[in-house]
Amino acid sequence: MEAYNSTQENADEELHDHGNVCQPCKFEGKLLEANKYCCDCEELLCTSCVAVHGKFKATRHHQIVDRNNRGPENHDTGDVNLVSEMCTDHPSESIKYECVSHKSFICGHCAVREHRACNVNIISEAAKEFIEGPELKQLNDTLNSLSLECDQRKYHSEENVKVLESSCDLACHEIDKFFEEVSAYFIERREKLKLKVAELKERCQNDLILAECEYSSIQKVIKSLQQKCTFDKDKSIQLFINASQAKLKLIELKERVTAAEKQTQIDEVLFNKDHSTETVLKSANGLGSVCYKSGTEHALYIYILTAYSC
Repeated sequence: MEAYNSTQENADEELHDHGNVCQPCKFEGKLLEANKYCCDCEELLCTSCVAVHGKFKATRHHQIVDRNNRGPENHDTGDVNLVSEMCTDHPSESIKYECVSHKSFICGHCAVREHRACNVNIISEAAKEFIEGPELKQLNDTLNSLSLECDQRKYHSEENVKVLESSCDLACHEIDKFFEEVSAYFIERREKLKLKVAELKERCQNDLILAECEYSSIQKVIKSLQQKCTFDKDKSIQLFINASQAKLKLIELKERVTAAEKQTQIDEVLFNKDHSTETVLKSANGLGSVCYKSGTEHALYIYILTAYSC
């Protein structure tokens, strides 16, 4: 038994050294002698794999030749890679087919095992048809056109950055300008209101001063009448006359006191807030708002609210 295993190992090593191993079987870990070669798959095949090759749509029309009739450049290893890109599912195998159904590139193992019912093209034939046909030119024309468009849009983008910076600076300038105008207006309005307060205060103070003067004048008249109405038995007749005159004067004095009293009735000076200004202060857009100007690709525009007190 040991002699048989040793003989088998020597045979496997000889197959491997001479590059005569069936490549699909080798991928599965089997070392079987290959007696045929697929010119389309560019792989060595054993008798079983040749039979399988003829069953599937993707490989049944491949050209199968004797192992010794393959190209001299492939005698050493039996591996030919038309492209450097390897199969994603079988990293040791190069891409040899295009699966039109799945829009993917596959190797010979993929074609036999997973894409039997698919529309599969030999990649060398598909590449030749693509290069000689109009598609390659159309692709390059499209890429060139897109590249040019990107260059143009990049230039426009740089210009738009400048426009954006300029418009933002202008927007900030307009905000500051409008704020200064609003501030100047309210400063002026504040001063006018304070002047009005001072005017009302002065008017009331003058009324109080006049009332005090009037009270003093009335007091003098009262004292004079009091002196004239003092009882004196030697001047009873004169006292009667003076008292009669005092009664008449008393009516006038009462009217003067009532008038003076009205002058001393001072109302408080109040400040009434402007409702429009209060509305603006409660609003989130009291000074204005900033947004993109509708209908353009650039520039910012400031919408201003001017609802302030007159």
